[in-house]
Amino acid sequence: MKIFVVVPAYNEGKRIAPVLSQISKMGFKAVVVDDGSSDNTGRIAKRFSPHVIRHPINLGKGAALKTGCLAAFKLGAEAVIIMDSDGQHKASDLPKFVKALKRCAVVLGRRNLEKIPLVRGAGNKLISFLVKFLFGIEAEDVLCGFKAFTKRAFAKIRWDSVGYSVEAEIVAMTGKHGLRYCQVPVSTVYYDRFKGLTPESGIEILLDLFLFKLR
Repeated sequence: MKIFVVVPAYNEGKRIAPVLSQISKMGFKAVVVDDGSSDNTGRIAKRFSPHVIRHPINLGKGAALKTGCLAAFKLGAEAVIIMDSDGQHKASDLPKFVKALKRCAVVLGRRNLEKIPLVRGAGNKLISFLVKFLFGIEAEDVLCGFKAFTKRAFAKIRWDSVGYSVEAEIVAMTGKHGLRYCQVPVSTVYYDRFKGLTPESGIEILLDLFLFKLR
């Protein structure tokens, strides 16, 4: 199976180099989407991958992921693995996704929730409960950004979210369409305890879940 790693990035010039270096050392090709960064993220990414796409303005993580996935499939990928660019996902976990993709259309990363910041952990559990209630899918770590899916699965779960609701939408659509999925444990690393998801973002995700159900 031909697999690309899709990496969305926004102002990650200080951290993206080791991430892309490790992806390359693990033998994977990466598609990087520079989502309107104002730093040198794009220039650094080009040192490690010929597939770097730049959004002229910041559109959001969901939009960057969609751009990257569409590009990867155009390049001939049969499946993609999506991971963050700030070092909180480890390339050493990539083989777990490759192995799982042999039996599942969607693979969900699962962190040790006892090791993530308390506020985010509580929000994640609430969102996971609501996803199970609305879509009948038991995902222990809905908000983990380390995921994988086949090209056929992408055609069904293709999301509309442009921001941080994208992870929840991917899981919700996996349940809604009855896609075969599995979960794999991934490393739990946090450099910025409150980076990314804020309480406001969490509330937005909860509301979006009901919109996903009605869509």
